[in-house]
Amino acid sequence: MSVENVNPDTAGKRISRLKSRLRAALIVLLLLEVGLHLIFYFTQDALLFHRVPITPATARDILTRNPKLRMLEMTAADGTRLQGWSAPARDIGQAAILFFGGNGDEISGTVLRVAKATGCAVVGLNYRGYGMSQGAPGEKQIFADALTVYDELARRKLIDPRSVILMGRSLGSGVAVHLAGQRPARALVLITPYDSVTSVAQSRYPFLWVRLIIKHPFDSLAHAPQLSWPMLMLVAGQDRTIPPSHALRLARHYGGTVTLRIIANAGHDNILNQQSLWDSMKTFLADNCAG
Repeated sequence: MSVENVNPDTAGKRISRLKSRLRAALIVLLLLEVGLHLIFYFTQDALLFHRVPITPATARDILTRNPKLRMLEMTAADGTRLQGWSAPARDIGQAAILFFGGNGDEISGTVLRVAKATGCAVVGLNYRGYGMSQGAPGEKQIFADALTVYDELARRKLIDPRSVILMGRSLGSGVAVHLAGQRPARALVLITPYDSVTSVAQSRYPFLWVRLIIKHPFDSLAHAPQLSWPMLMLVAGQDRTIPPSHALRLARHYGGTVTLRIIANAGHDNILNQQSLWDSMKTFLADNCAG
């Protein structure tokens, strides 16, 4: 039997080379991870806010085609000019809805659609950078503007704090929930809502430490247990943008009565085309907001 002699120097060099390669691989992985986090950090505004600006000419065309719409303008606390829309109630005495749109919505069409479907007066302001609203959107700015809009509409008597319904779709659901924690309302209506933008982003990007770098968390879950207004939650069963699990988590933590309706065949972008959504909304408003 022969025994192969292993040169200790050769073995040591092999181990050293292996350690160097492992170190280099770890450095590359670390740099890749840091790079991905930096990309997400600096692009998250564009990922979250899909601005839809319009020109004055487009606004005039919208008013010409929809004579029941009225354009609104007001000034935010920091001097930024905000623009939005209102549609009248079908009958005198109907409650008013304060509406907050999604992250890719110029809200004129939805304001008119909600008014026609419910018979309620509907008022809504475009977020900064949307419609003809000036400035750039962000969570702090949107939340502050929502308070300004609510207070100014109440001052103009376009909404009554004792009977106003706060309604939000997608991104706007978080705005409605936040506002409901700051001002009185008769009820909440949330369409394709979420527990938090942080949670949705973490589910979509599990390889990132989203909670450490998110700039706009829109944490509805933090406010939900303190709220007691009756709430209607309209969830798209086939939602791929905000999976239903996020809405269900919000519902479980809500402090008041929740009416949950899952529109089974609807997706995130077509839920407003489902008649069952409007039927559920009209029934909820009749039960909770009449008189």
